[in-house]
Amino acid sequence: MTVARAWLPDNALALERVRTALDPALADWAARWLGAAARILLDSVETRDVTPDPGAVRIAGADDGLAVLVSMPGKRLLFEAACAVDLAAVALGPNDHALIEAMTREIAEDLVATLGANESGGKIADDACLPLGLTLNGRAVLTIEAPRSWLAGKVRALVPPVRTRSPRLERRRAAIGHSPVPIDAILGCGALNLAELHSLAPGDVVLLDRAVAQGVALVVGGSSRSIAQGALGRDGVRPTICL
Repeated sequence: MTVARAWLPDNALALERVRTALDPALADWAARWLGAAARILLDSVETRDVTPDPGAVRIAGADDGLAVLVSMPGKRLLFEAACAVDLAAVALGPNDHALIEAMTREIAEDLVATLGANESGGKIADDACLPLGLTLNGRAVLTIEAPRSWLAGKVRALVPPVRTRSPRLERRRAAIGHSPVPIDAILGCGALNLAELHSLAPGDVVLLDRAVAQGVALVVGGSSRSIAQGALGRDGVRPTICL
């Protein structure tokens, strides 16, 4: 038995949500059979008796997800709307009733197919259905017994899926291999007081704590830990550091 999921919130199958989910299919069906002039309204009929007339057409098999119940007045109204006729003053005979019956069944079967009745995939219990009334030009035409679980699927389809992109994992060397790393070359250190610093002029010599021949210490920018030792050199007119 197919039942509505217990985790559905109370307002998941509110009438406005159901209308939003089913209105496009109902409009497509009405345009084919009843024309643009027909005004279709989907409403809840849980608060009134929905038992159909003895001659109502029930469109549903044991494994179908939807049932359409058409009352005798509804059959006539559907036929009149589909054929653009008014039978109020016409005395109908057995052949007329047979024609109305056949055409009404075809219209109802197409409604079931348009709404996608075969999507529930299970036998439907009566107490798991939500009865919805279809009103045509202000007059009740038929009742749709829609399984709550089937309706829940229609309503969920309106919610855009949440798309998440999983980050692509790479090896650490590949991930950080092209990251820029600032490198400082330290020739040596010297100490000057403020007066000596203020008196420096171009050409003055500042003594460091190490000879040039001792090489150059390479440190990552902002740190004091040496990562390599280099030697001063020259590439043409440009000074270089050779590791």
